[in-house]
Order: sequence, then C-alpha cells, then structure tokens
Amino acid sequence: MSIHKYLLLLVVLLTYTCGGSGGGGGSDLPAHGGNDTTPSGLSETDGGATVPATITLTTTPATVTIGGTVSVSATVKDSNGVNVSDGTQVVFSTNNGSIASAATVSNGVATATLNTQSSTQGTATVTVKAGSVTSIASVTVEAPLSGSIVFDAATPQAIGLRGFGQTETSLVKFVVTDINGDPVVDGISVALVMSGPGGGRTPDNGGEYIGTRDDGTPTTETVSTVDGEASVFLHSGTIAGTVTIVATVTLAGPPAVTISSSSAVMSIGGGVPSAAHFSISTTLFNLAGYTDRGSMGYVNDQSTISAFVADRFGNYNVLQGTSISFYTEAGAIDANGAVNANGATSVILRTQNPMPADIAEIASETTLRAQVLSTFGISTTYHPRDGRSTVFATVMGEEAYDDANANGIYDPGEDFEDMDEPFYDKNGDGCRNDGTNAFCYNAVTETPYTVASTDPFEIFIDANNDGQYNVPNGCWDGPNANPAYVCAARQTSKMIYQRQDVMFTGNPVYVDIVCDATDADCLGTKPSSTFAVPLGGSLDFEIIIADVNLNAPIGGTTITVTKTGSGGTLTAFVPSPIADGLSSGPIRFPVNVSGIGQTGPAIIVVEVTWKGVKYFATASGQIIP
Repeated sequence: MSIHKYLLLLVVLLTYTCGGSGGGGGSDLPAHGGNDTTPSGLSETDGGATVPATITLTTTPATVTIGGTVSVSATVKDSNGVNVSDGTQVVFSTNNGSIASAATVSNGVATATLNTQSSTQGTATVTVKAGSVTSIASVTVEAPLSGSIVFDAATPQAIGLRGFGQTETSLVKFVVTDINGDPVVDGISVALVMSGPGGGRTPDNGGEYIGTRDDGTPTTETVSTVDGEASVFLHSGTIAGTVTIVATVTLAGPPAVTISSSSAVMSIGGGVPSAAHFSISTTLFNLAGYTDRGSMGYVNDQSTISAFVADRFGNYNVLQGTSISFYTEAGAIDANGAVNANGATSVILRTQNPMPADIAEIASETTLRAQVLSTFGISTTYHPRDGRSTVFATVMGEEAYDDANANGIYDPGEDFEDMDEPFYDKNGDGCRNDGTNAFCYNAVTETPYTVASTDPFEIFIDANNDGQYNVPNGCWDGPNANPAYVCAARQTSKMIYQRQDVMFTGNPVYVDIVCDATDADCLGTKPSSTFAVPLGGSLDFEIIIADVNLNAPIGGTTITVTKTGSGGTLTAFVPSPIADGLSSGPIRFPVNVSGIGQTGPAIIVVEVTWKGVKYFATASGQIIP
C-alpha cells in the first residue's frame, strides 16, 4: 500500500518550521532528522536503545595454539532477558594477544576475533563490556609443540545474498603446519564447523552452507590438506549476518594432539536497495534563490543533497557503486551519484531557473493572507508554498515488505508497501497531476482513483518506458521472491524513490512593525506605527518579516529591535538569528513598550540583515504624562 506522509509543525508565534530526513549510519555525510524506535515490551531503555543487563560469552575454540584465532561471541540481553537493540556498542579487550576493540550488536550478538600471533603460552583473558556490564572468559593458549592450524584468509570477506546478482561465495583458507613449522603432508583431514545467520537452515530454506551442497549437513564439512592448506567455499543464503568457521585437526604424535582455530568474521549481506532503508536529506532547507516577482535572489546558492541506501536487512557496506539518480523541480542538481562504502552519496543542488511552480493555495494560506492584510495592511495573492520545491532521489531496488517468517525472501500474503512511479508532487497532494486530471491512490482500500484537476502539471519518471504514469500495481516488486508468489504485473527490479522538500526564498520585502489596533494608545489610521503611551501604561506591537511569498528569510538572517529616545522601556524577545528550515509563513513576533521611567520620545527600530543587506522598519511615539 502507498504511504503518503504529511507533517505540519506549529511553533508559537512563528509559522516557521525546521525538519528533515533521516540518515544512514556509519557515514560522515550530512543529514537532518531521523526517528528511533524501541521494540514493545522493553522496560529499560537509554535514549531509545535498550540497556545491557547481562553478557554471555562463548569462545570457539576454547583452546588454541599460538598463532591461531578464536571467535569470541557476546550475547547481550536487557533486564527482561530480551536481546538488546541492534547497534549497541560492545568493547572487547585481552591481556594475551590482540582483539578488535569494539563491535556492535546484531540480533543480540556481537562478535570479535582473538588473534594469538603475539600471545604467550598460558591463559588469554578476554574482557567484554557493554554499557556498565562486564563479562570475562578465558582461552587456553598452547605452544605449538605438535604443529598448528591458523586461519589464513577469506576471499572476499564480504559476499552478497543468494539470488541478487552479487558474489555469493568466499574461499576460506586455513594453514596447517607440523612441529617444525613446515606444511603438513597432503591428505591430513580437517573438520570444519560454520556458525552463521541461517542457524543451520538448509540451502533450500535460505540457509548458507560450506563445501558441497548437502541439505543434511550445511554447517559442517571435512576437507583434506593440499600443500599445507585446508580450504572450503562459503556459500551465502538469503539471510544477512556474520559467519565464522572453526577448523579442527588431529596431528600425529607422539603425542597426538587435536588443535582448532577460528576464521575471522565474514559478512553476508547486500542484495538490492530496499525502500524501507532509503533516505534523503539536505544540509540547507531554505535557499536564497527566489528571483520572480521582483524578488532579490541569488543564482548558485547551494545545498548538499545526500541519499542513503541499505538492503532489506539494513546492510549498506555491500552496495558500494550503486547508482542513485537525482531530480529537482526548481534549480539544478547533479544527475547521478555512486554509493560509497558507507551506503551513501551526495550531490549539489543549486538555485537557478526554473523557479518553484505557482500552485493553488490551501485553507491555511488563505487564512494567513487575510491575517497579514488585516494586521499589517499587506495585500498579496502569493502564498508560502509558491516558494517550495521538491527534490527526489531514485534507485533500482525493491519495495518494502514485512518478512513475517524471517526467511529473507518475500512470501505470498506478506504485507508490503506498493509504490507508484516517481513524480514531482508540486502541490503536495499525493496525486500526480497531468494538467487535466489527478491520478491518486487510496492506501486504505488499495485502489487507484482519478479526479479532475488542473493544478499543476507534474512531470513523472517513466520507469518502465511505457509512455504513461503508473499507479501502484498491486504486486510486491523486487527480486528473490518465493517461487509460489505469482503476480502478473510484478517487476523484479523496481524504481524506488524518496522526496525532500526545500524552499527558494528571496529578500525580506516585508519588514514592518504595527501597534495593537484595539488599544487607544495606538494612534492614526490602522494599521499604525504611531503611538502615545501614558506613564504607567503599556502598548503591544507586532513585527513581520517575510519575502514576496510570505516566507521566512534564509537561516542566518539576523534581527535586532532597539529603542531610541528618552521615553519608556522596550521589552522584546527577538528570534535571531533565524534558523534554517522549511517555511510555512513569515516571521512574526511581539514587542512591548511600557510607560516606565520618564516621559519623552520613543522610537522602535527593527533592523534585519539578510545576505549583508540591511532592511529597516520603525514605530514612532511618545511617553506622555
């Protein structure tokens, strides 16, 4: 079902908002906004993440010869015995050897590799800390009197999910040497045991496996050494996560000795970008680029637009090189960006022609125009959304769905978010307008409908090249679905998209101050900025600052309100500097002059500095006996 979201933020006195899209983790690219969620039933949280209460450590193997490696797994749970949130940081340390200092929890487990290359014979104590909780495990480190087995390499160390067109296998090698450090003879038997995200599922059920495809024993394999090497292929499944392989060999004596070593942590992930993990952000929401209607704006005022992608499991590190396309209603933007190792890319949006489209006003804007006319005498047919523009990013991927049985593929009957073809939603109504009709989609009934509409014409991206705009097709679109799922219109590669609104605003053509027209101390024809306040009295004023479309100026614009003259006292709480954000109206705020002190003249001066240019408004009066 299509989801169209509308957000309206109301700020007291200022009809002015700041907002944004959330960003992907692990990237140093700029981003605004974002929402954190905490699973229900978790009672103890810290800033939205569950608080660690217990750590259970597993070391595989528990005994290792010098030069070997040990996989250390930390299962972290909260006070209710529930896995802590993914991304919780876990710190590892050891007194004998080396180990990665930090890892993050995934599905309740954080994994690190203890390397004993620099260890001495004895005990290696591994200390693991998550939050305020600490756990300790001991590993026996033996001298390689009867030879050794050590992990050599995994090539590559990260592979893609099965069925997504990426590398699906990794060659994992261990080196086995005799007491003299020479490679053992060919034919020595080495037993391999894998631990992975599939939890022992067979390949037919989406599980990863090692060696030959044997549905009975996907996690175990026995190989023979060749030139002192024991090698096996790791084959990915349809479930993302980390994998380790423990190799065990018995070397002839006397005495005979059985020794083991663990591989480094390998990763299965990738697939294609998922609509559920696709975000877009901007470094600036309000750009000084509006030049229509005599407004002073700037060409080449810039903002950085960033897009963040991940696959259906939230993995971003295996999507490097994925191409993301960018489009803008107003101004100009880089057409494409390639995703980096952090699953992100950035392009530059700049102000220039065309300007944002003029669109029909909504009820709140009609009310706003009536208010500024009655309060300030400002008569205009323009409104804030005339300065709003849409930027969006597209990428080929898959629609979001709820993986009810956690098998890593879409199954018949699972809920999904059906998407239409991307378009410039200039008026924000969620429907694509062709100048005659608006093509809409009812997300509740999951049915399309059409209504007459002439405002405005909105360009669409013809993703399937059929020459017409397509509403959601009623099918889950994406690769790697259950073979039992049949939907005639299904697309195995879907253009998914995300939108980001920005503003093009101009110079503050409206800078004014008026006194309260209902107060007798406010003199002259209303609206007025002339006053006479008696000693002991007071008078309220209101200030407005806006561009030609009644929008707030760009972030960083400064405002000062001062009083000259000997009479009275000024009270003003000035919103300066103006914050960057999506504007839905002008800057409006009150000030007050009280008849405290002595009589005499009083002049209120409003000074607005925009892009180094100053704009003024004044109110003049007297404090009288």
